[in-house]
Amino acid sequence: MNRAYLLAAFAELDRQGHWNKVYNKLSNETLKQESNLNLTLDEAQKEENFAKNRYQNVLPYDNNRIKLTNLGPDQTDFVNASPLKVPFAGRNYVMTQGPLKETAEDFWQMVWEQDSHVVVMLNNVMEKGYFKCYPYYVDEKEPIKTFGDFKIELIADTGCKDYRVRKIRLSSTNERHDLGDREITHLHFTNWPDFGVPDRTAPFLEFLEKSNDAVESTGNDLPIIVHCSAGIGRSGAFVVADALITHLKQVQGLQTPAGDAESAPVPKTMEEFVLYIRKHRRGLIQTPDQLRFAWAAINEWIESNSESAKPEENGTTEVKDPSTEAPAPRKRHSTSEATADSREKRRQKIQEMRDRIRRVEQSQNRSWLRRFLGDVDSRFWLGGGAVAAGVTIAYVYLNYFSK
Repeated sequence: MNRAYLLAAFAELDRQGHWNKVYNKLSNETLKQESNLNLTLDEAQKEENFAKNRYQNVLPYDNNRIKLTNLGPDQTDFVNASPLKVPFAGRNYVMTQGPLKETAEDFWQMVWEQDSHVVVMLNNVMEKGYFKCYPYYVDEKEPIKTFGDFKIELIADTGCKDYRVRKIRLSSTNERHDLGDREITHLHFTNWPDFGVPDRTAPFLEFLEKSNDAVESTGNDLPIIVHCSAGIGRSGAFVVADALITHLKQVQGLQTPAGDAESAPVPKTMEEFVLYIRKHRRGLIQTPDQLRFAWAAINEWIESNSESAKPEENGTTEVKDPSTEAPAPRKRHSTSEATADSREKRRQKIQEMRDRIRRVEQSQNRSWLRRFLGDVDSRFWLGGGAVAAGVTIAYVYLNYFSK
């Protein structure tokens, strides 16, 4: 996938109104993939583990689950969490559910054992009158909490109406886990409705920059813990956007490639990428709107950073079928091409990016009617409505003047 493919394929899906069609195709392919790979859920369904799952139909695969170590009495190694590596972006993730009260200690044990320093939370504790997650983190109202062998303390809490960035000190109080402490960056996006999408991409793109800065400051090879309520919908959309934007930054020389990013194969289409991440956790991305939102965020980043792109990445791509389009070959960039001050340059571009995104959003708002009229179903209803209105007016006119 390159810039030209991402822009052209998205525009084609919007033009045809085929988001539901593509998503349904992905669902069918996911079922086939699950069967062909014999992806089972036996461990999550065991009696001693089943109560640890927030949702009975959102379970980690047996062959791809995080296992706790250094277990206490009567503790199993099970936690509803799935590792996910995206080599072409040099990213490691752990996809997990929002902790239950009974699993909050397991959650922090997992963070400790995975040596993670970044936690991304994409849901609120309460949504539409339902508890979606136990308040396992600290804030200014409750700055210190203890969960079994682990203690967390609030160091700092900053942010805006769309997200919070908390610095948390995580301490192990039992030598079974190695005594000590470490600093965790807890990034909490607060404006993403369950099964829905935010109304704008700009705050989400800012949130992704905050997350990326936290990852780069602690080590790209360390896993990012990502969760929403179930750990599949909003979490899947986050991974799609974060991984592909990170990949594009590396291709453009805005960020140093991590791990095997330069040599790893890149999926040819968005559909191929979604199927890849679904091999690692069941049901990642729950709705067509979530897929479209993640893709729209990627494209707005592309449009905001077009000046730094290589000519071949800005080229046009004719897309006949977004599910089968093959991209232009990826251009490799050596680590030396990413200069030492690339991170500072990227920070300087954030404000410029925000301004450009704002202009893009304004342009999109002005053209909403044109896109609406371009949809076949919309034209049908508009045409039908006009005919119905005409018939009604004629009926009233004839009845009135015939009296």
